[in-house]
Amino acid sequence: MKKLKITPVGHNLLVKPVPLKEETKSGILLPSSQIQQIPKGTIVAKGIKVSDEFKVGEHVQWILEHTNTKEFEHNGEKHLLLAESGIACKISHLD
Repeated sequence: MKKLKITPVGHNLLVKPVPLKEETKSGILLPSSQIQQIPKGTIVAKGIKVSDEFKVGEHVQWILEHTNTKEFEHNGEKHLLLAESGIACKISHLD
């Protein structure tokens, strides 16, 4: 299957989310009701109107309740399309 390139339009960002941690460092599996993490991911592509503040490859966090995200599969992996205004902060590294 041929890989597709997706380019967001306007003020939108394409983000590959980091999977939520479902177990503790000691290996204890957490039930879904206990997994409460702020979503984070890596910018894969950005629309032409997105400010220069955001660059492809940077890690960002957003607040799920305040962000309208569209989830879809791209080249076999989960990705999110979200508005630039929904980004809460940039982060320098991911665990």
